[in-house]
Amino acid sequence: MEKSKVIELVGADIYQRENKILSDVNLSVNEGEFVYIIGKVGTGKTSLIKTLNAEIPLIKGLGMVAGISLENLKNKEVYLLRRKLGVVFQDFRLLTDRNVYENLAFVLRATGWTDKTKIELRIEEVLEKVGVADKIKKMPHLLSGGEQQRVVIARAILNDPLILLADEPTGNLDPETSEEILDLFIQLNEAGKTVLMSTHDYAVIAKKPTRTLVCAAGVLNDSETNKTMVDFESMLDAN
Repeated sequence: MEKSKVIELVGADIYQRENKILSDVNLSVNEGEFVYIIGKVGTGKTSLIKTLNAEIPLIKGLGMVAGISLENLKNKEVYLLRRKLGVVFQDFRLLTDRNVYENLAFVLRATGWTDKTKIELRIEEVLEKVGVADKIKKMPHLLSGGEQQRVVIARAILNDPLILLADEPTGNLDPETSEEILDLFIQLNEAGKTVLMSTHDYAVIAKKPTRTLVCAAGVLNDSETNKTMVDFESMLDAN
């Protein structure tokens, strides 16, 4: 059975503030895929993810994410897209004035959950899934970097999103913890989630080789359409 497309960009220009950073991006991702995005700092990895998340508007080209068109997407409609996405940031973005439970409950209430019992059960379920159920009452500053990232992943999967977008999720972590976080993304992918992960960690890619997008010299190169593209580092050096 052919899997459906959950992300598609056609002739898209990707911007970083007012500067065009990637030109004429054509990208298609099927449901259940695991895809890396790599590139040097400033080559468009984060901007691409922010465009898919409608944090950066799509000015030129066509775009579809989780069945929602990106071009001409109105601000009041962005929440419809965000409900279908889980986003994991390098810098965690946890609310520092509330504990783990309150961080996750805030997201659920903001997306329409009202039943306190259901909120509690869902939070316990996702924290158990990512391996930090015992940290439910901890404040973020009392958690290690790896524990904070697990909480961020739990937050991202609260509403059972179709797609996970991860922007350098292992960037601030030591190698052992990075491997544990990658294993968690692999498990989520095997459970059916589509995963797009930007990374500069080649050890991560070596552990799970898969389709890879390379941002370099203002264009997006795709290992799926360019089968000879095997030396990622030399491509990056050419930028």
